Amino acid sequence: MGVRRVVTREANGRASRIAVDPGEFGCARLVTELADEWVELAGTTGFSASSNRHYRQAIRDFAAHVDASVPAAGAASLARREPDVHHAVTERVRLLPARFAAGSRMPCWLAGRVRILVGRRIAHPGRAVDVRLAGWADGALGLRRGRTRSWSGPSKHSGSRRGNRRRSPAGWRARAVLARDPL
Repeated sequence: MGVRRVVTREANGRASRIAVDPGEFGCARLVTELADEWVELAGTTGFSASSNRHYRQAIRDFAAHVDASVPAAGAASLARREPDVHHAVTERVRLLPARFAAGSRMPCWLAGRVRILVGRRIAHPGRAVDVRLAGWADGALGLRRGRTRSWSGPSKHSGSRRGNRRRSPAGWRARAVLARDPL
């Protein structure tokens, strides 16, 4: 079970090697299965370096969860009923939101990437997958997509519409009054 690598390009054109080493985890067989799907998917889609890093993060996070919570994690595999990878993945989905700020997109994103990899494995007739995982991959994820909280400030077009120009002085006057006489 060797290291799985994806070679991709950064936005600046520089080559980037993104790797997952199944040997870092007790559930190395499971990591190998997920990483093989990721390498295959990345090879056919041409993901950006950033997308590949997020897939790597999703695999590593899930593997760390399996190592910490599944008895006999070394035997974990998408193809086996025991140890229960289905329970591990549904429990991981339940716990993910607690690791991020309220409204974050990351829990849904990370769980969704693992789900995509499991779904790809199911789509290959020669690759065995526990039937319960097939049901999970086809069902609702159970996480909200979240929202971004970044705001870059007013755009170069702010105030360019006639209505905005008309309302702006009144808004500033109201703000000045509140500054002098707070509620």
